[in-house]
Amino acid sequence: MPSSPNYKRDLKQERKTAIARGETGVGSKSKDATRHRARRALAKKLGHTIPSTMDVDHKKKLKSGGSNSISNLRVRSRSANRSDNGHSKKNGK
Repeated sequence: MPSSPNYKRDLKQERKTAIARGETGVGSKSKDATRHRARRALAKKLGHTIPSTMDVDHKKKLKSGGSNSISNLRVRSRSANRSDNGHSKKNGK
């Protein structure tokens, strides 16, 4: 769903929320670093960079026990990935 015309992101608040959730951090063990490594590994496997209009999606969500392994990752359009709340219609889940 597109944002309203006058919408402006509150990046400071987004950062605070990410820190509170433990999604970002410092060092190679942080979830942020792990997510970036997974994205780079998938790009390497595909043989090209992933366009900024695309998202790396987890077939099985991390909170449902999925992992950042290559076999659990796929590339989807940003709109498709964010519109279905993590439930791919192709998988029937």
